[in-house]
Order: sequence, then C-alpha cells, then structure tokens
Amino acid sequence: MSSFWNNEAKSVTHNMQQNNYQRKSVYNIYTKKFQAKKRKRRSILPAKLPYFPNVASKWVGDEMNSNPSRGHTRFWLQNCNGIKIHDECNTNHMFTQLNEYSVNYFAFTEPNINVSNPTAVSKLHRTFKNRFHSGRMSLTNTPGFPSSTSFQPGGVFSGFDSSLNSRFISSEQDPIGRWHCQTFRGTQKDIKIYTMYRVHRKTDDTAGLTTAWMQQRSALRSKNITSNPRDDVITSLCSKIRKDLDSNKSVILMGDFNEFIGSREQTHEKLMEIGLINLMQHMIESPLPKTWNRGKDAIDHVYMSVDVVKSVKKSGFAPFELIALSDHRGLFFDLDSAILFEEKLHQVEPAKFRRLQSSNMKRVKEYHRLLEDEWKNHKIDERLQKIADTIKRDGMTNENLKRLNNIDNQITDIMRYSEKNAQKYLDMQEIPGAHS
Repeated sequence: MSSFWNNEAKSVTHNMQQNNYQRKSVYNIYTKKFQAKKRKRRSILPAKLPYFPNVASKWVGDEMNSNPSRGHTRFWLQNCNGIKIHDECNTNHMFTQLNEYSVNYFAFTEPNINVSNPTAVSKLHRTFKNRFHSGRMSLTNTPGFPSSTSFQPGGVFSGFDSSLNSRFISSEQDPIGRWHCQTFRGTQKDIKIYTMYRVHRKTDDTAGLTTAWMQQRSALRSKNITSNPRDDVITSLCSKIRKDLDSNKSVILMGDFNEFIGSREQTHEKLMEIGLINLMQHMIESPLPKTWNRGKDAIDHVYMSVDVVKSVKKSGFAPFELIALSDHRGLFFDLDSAILFEEKLHQVEPAKFRRLQSSNMKRVKEYHRLLEDEWKNHKIDERLQKIADTIKRDGMTNENLKRLNNIDNQITDIMRYSEKNAQKYLDMQEIPGAHS
C-alpha cells in the first residue's frame, strides 16, 4: 500500500514540475520543443536610445541634389526599418521625398509588410501609383505568414519610374522571399538589378518565433535545406549571379548585408571572387561610414559588375533620416544613361495627362481615318511582321532593336501628323464656303 502512494506521489510531483517548466517556457512551433523564456535584462540605458542628428548629419562622398545632371539615372538604397502602411502621412512623405530628389529606381530593405495580406499590399500599391504614375513596384517576403496581420518582419521592396519602365523586360524573386530582381534592356547586354535583405546572426534558441530568421529557417527546412539562412542566401545568390555574368549580363546587387567589409564571414571576398565590385569602397577612399546609427560600420552595400561601375558618375552616403525615417542611412548613385541604355531615357506620361484626348466624335473619326491611311502607306504591319520573323530566327539582336525603335518613332510621327491634320480639317469645315 505504501509503495502505491509513493509511486502516486512521485507521479504528482513529476506533473507539477512539468507544469511549472511549461509555465516558465514557451513552445516553439518550428522546433516542436519547449524553450526557456528569455529573461528581461535590466539596463541603465533607456528603452530607446536617443538619436543625435548632429552625429551623422553630413553627406559622405557626393551630395545628392534635387536635379540630377541631364542623361543620368538615379538609384537609391535604404533599410527603411518598416513601412507604416496605415500611416498615410509617413508613407506619402517617403514617396514625395523620392520624387523631390528625382530618384528613378529605389530599393528598400526590411519593409516589414505581409505579402499575404491583400489590404496592406493594395494600400502600398495605391500610394506608390500616386507618385509613380506609370512605374512598376515589386514586394517580396517569406511566404506562409498568417494573412490576418499586415506586419511581417523582413522582406524587400523596390520600384522604378516610367523612364525605366520602357526598358523593363522581366522580374523574378527568391522562393524564400529574401531577394528579387528586375531585368532591363541595355545597350550591349541586359542589366539585372537585385535587392536583398540578409537577416542578423541567430540560432534556433535565440531567434524569436516570428522573426525573419525563423521564417526563413522554416522555409528552408520545408525544402530539406539545413544550412543557416545567413549563409544560404549568399551561397545561392553567388551561384545565380555567376550564371548571369557568364551569360553576358550586367549585374547590380543592393541590400542590407548586416555585415561589414572584412568580417570573418568573408561575404565581400566571395562577391569579389565572382566579379563584383563594392561601389562605395571603389568611389570613396576614406573608411566607409556607419550605415546603422547604433553600429560603427557600413552594413548596407552596393555591388556591381565592372562594366556598370564605369558608368557611375556620382555616389554618396546620405545623412540619417533622409527620405525614410529610419535608423539606417541611405545611399545613392547616378549612372550615365547613354552608356547603359544607348540613349536618353524618357518619362512616359500617364494617359490622363496626354494631349490626345477629345470628346468631339467628328474629330476622333477623322483622326482614325488619317491614322489608318498613314499606317497603310508606311506598311507598318508588314514591317513589324518581318522583324518578328527575324527575331524568331536570330533572336533579339542590336540591329533588330534599332529597327523596332525606328518603327516606334515613325508610329509616333504618324500619330502626331494625324492629330494635327484632323484639327486643321475640322477648322476648315467650320469656315463658310471653305469647300464650295
């Protein structure tokens, strides 16, 4: 009898200890284990370190003026530390600043927006279109996050205006949500622009349940990949960029690497080995400034292939809190459009701002008649079909591209001619006795 009560007491004691352990721990849905809760360490520092604007309020390198030189294409990179999608004032301020500084292509890392939440994505897209009417944007984050919230740690967000949209070919993204890229038609070869966010150093025990590190770790495990998320993103990108360079493409890689040059992880050396150059290290002789206001080194970088570096005209680090109100400083660079894109890029106006608008049906009908006659006279359809057959046989060569651009310019001239003469024709009709 006594042995029964002893065993029962041991069982009750064990259950109490187990319940006590579970109260002091939290269940990790990724590792399927209980792990001890983190104890909050008391510090003599305030909860949020104060920001001192005078410490890093100067430009390093070239200063970005509001009007870039003619024929320059401007790029901007910054860790925005989260886009407050429900704060329209904050979001509008960011896009307004991009417009005021005439930025053609921007790349923001860590926007912290849930790509599975349609409301958050549509709000961001609407705000973007208000400032970049004929532009295009890309938003990427790790898939599988609950769609009930608009907040999701990590991700990348980039966009470009109508001048680059006319050269846009295609886009692609990492299935894990760590990077995406766009391909543009260049002078001699295509240009691929990558935007990447690399997570901090973490482990299964130190990473929070919903952090970007844990999301990527879980996504990698679902594909039977056991490597560390920080190491895997660099390994996979180096392999992909090497293939791009081997297939005669130019490459620009921008992002928050969360690593300084000379680190023991040697990411800088790995990228140099495949043929990329750190732009700021190449352009600025002095040591690179810190890009995170609580750090001491540059952890946001831009790497380029050699041919793209030759087209850089200006570059520099901005003061903190310029464009995005973030704890990371941004950086910019201007590229010569004539070298990369053969000719000056032109802004494409949205339809509501174009001149060719009329509610006069007689004028519209006359315009269509003139346009159809000129279209047939210049044999536009036959010439386009001939080039299409040549492209199908030989591919998109520089000669075929020039022929397409010539036809495009001729179509523009035909449309202007038709518009001008439709107006003249109707004016003559309104004069009494003009056709008598």
